[in-house]
Amino acid sequence: MTQHYFGHRIQQLRKSKEWSQADLAKRLGKKASSISSYETDAKAIPVDTLILLAELWDVTIDELIYGENVEILSVKSLSPEEKQLVSELIQNFAAKSGSKASTKVENLELLLRIAQAMGLP
Repeated sequence: MTQHYFGHRIQQLRKSKEWSQADLAKRLGKKASSISSYETDAKAIPVDTLILLAELWDVTIDELIYGENVEILSVKSLSPEEKQLVSELIQNFAAKSGSKASTKVENLELLLRIAQAMGLP
């Protein structure tokens, strides 16, 4: 599993409030050196601290971690049918069996169903 680093995001949010590392540390009950190590990805951010940061900045944990890309990564707002289509698409592209011709046809059919679900002509 790849590790996701997002210290730069913590730094961006902190600076957007015009807080120093010491200001943020005080709000979290941490040392300024801990905030520095989070921002430089030298130290992993504990889950309880992530929750406090999200609450402090009034963002979701997804927004805290992924920033502007959160909508690209989220399927939360999809209907059950749309989620099923996404699941089928992922499975279809991940499948290693079957002929290339049938896979292409299946992919096209699935993409057509997705376009229809999205209301595209």
